[in-house]
Amino acid sequence: MRDNVSNTVRRSVETLRVALKLSYRFLNDGAHDRDVRATYLFPTDQPHRSIMSAIPLKDFIPGDYTLLITVTDEVAAQSATAQANFRVR
Repeated sequence: MRDNVSNTVRRSVETLRVALKLSYRFLNDGAHDRDVRATYLFPTDQPHRSIMSAIPLKDFIPGDYTLLITVTDEVAAQSATAQANFRVR
């Protein structure tokens, strides 16, 4: 019985899909400035993800910005958003 349960769980874990979508939205003084797509998702074959994106600030004009980061799980159809304020001088 234990082997059957273990094999079932193993097969279930192997078939789990993870489809994450990450987006960055920048607001400048409260108005939409630009959207930036995620550059990398590491690793693609594991249940845990590390996300890296290079976002050069040299193209940003001086001012106050809000960064909105949205992660969407396309399998579960759920998303979460976090935000951070920063200033470019």
